[in-house]
Amino acid sequence: MLSDILKVGIEKARDQFWDEHGFCDLTVEEHTRLVFLTKLKKSVDAIPGLFRYRAEELFAIDVTKTQGVLEEMIKQVGIDYFPDSATTLVTAMSQKLEARS
Repeated sequence: MLSDILKVGIEKARDQFWDEHGFCDLTVEEHTRLVFLTKLKKSVDAIPGLFRYRAEELFAIDVTKTQGVLEEMIKQVGIDYFPDSATTLVTAMSQKLEARS
């Protein structure tokens, strides 16, 4: 479940990027955003079980809230948030949700 949600969210962000920018020359910042989104997508399947389990629990508690936080975080990837892996993203998302509880 979590893997699919993350992959779809990252693909959606990439699609929106291309819709906004087309196939023009990219700035360093735009290229960086694509690199980080690609890096995240490739690391989704490597999220350790405990982190995956906790995030899936949060989705089960409140899908709308969790989905909203995740979408906002993905929108910031490569702009002002630079997670080194999907595990880092999921950990930060879980911490944000737990802090709001």
